[in-house]
Amino acid sequence: MADTTSDLELHLKLDQTAAGTDADDSSTNDFTCTLAGGLNFTDSVPGKFSNALLFNGTSDHITLPDVADDDALDFTLNDDFTLVGTFNASSFATNPTIFKRGTNNSALTEASYILYLTTDGALKFAMGDGSSGNVAVTLSYNLLVDTTYTVAARVTSNLMELFVNGNKDTNSATGTKTWPGGETLIQLAGAGTLFNWEMAGWLDDLRIYSRALADADIVAAQNPYTKSTPKISVSIGISL
Repeated sequence: MADTTSDLELHLKLDQTAAGTDADDSSTNDFTCTLAGGLNFTDSVPGKFSNALLFNGTSDHITLPDVADDDALDFTLNDDFTLVGTFNASSFATNPTIFKRGTNNSALTEASYILYLTTDGALKFAMGDGSSGNVAVTLSYNLLVDTTYTVAARVTSNLMELFVNGNKDTNSATGTKTWPGGETLIQLAGAGTLFNWEMAGWLDDLRIYSRALADADIVAAQNPYTKSTPKISVSIGISL
């Protein structure tokens, strides 16, 4: 049976509708994530699962500052982990970012991990070493604007892979980049004040796991709230 709950370190459903800037983390870590750049839950729109949060592509983003108890989100290419998110981008012009962890800087080398879209709509997952380079995998085809996707980035024993709507891409990458430490800010739907790769469009249900999800788990993550309907057997007896 597919497992979409164990080792879940961060889970933002982004389905709140009351005015406010605190994003609820449904994982057991209960991290304090903050809407920033003028973003508010009054910017709620219909999403894939329930409500989603609409980002303006210029300043809106979500932050999780580097705090003592967020080591659960510190990963390198020596660790197994998975990022899962659902989005619908209205434009790719801003290099819309889904997840970034690293410094508040502009270079990909300054991201311990980042999942974003290039200006032509290619999903890209990169991990840097803080100084000289990064390892990256890019989707083998381009995505479309105004289209809903559930995507995943998975690291298993230095192997980086991408999934779109439960389907594993043919491209992959391997590497040994290790983040040296220092500032490890988490930004969702944005990539830092010097990067400015904000999401234009909506995000719905963001998850970070401290394990490499199995393929079946990633398929199930496309719609993790679906419950199976029990089969009911009915016997009809006829007497003559």
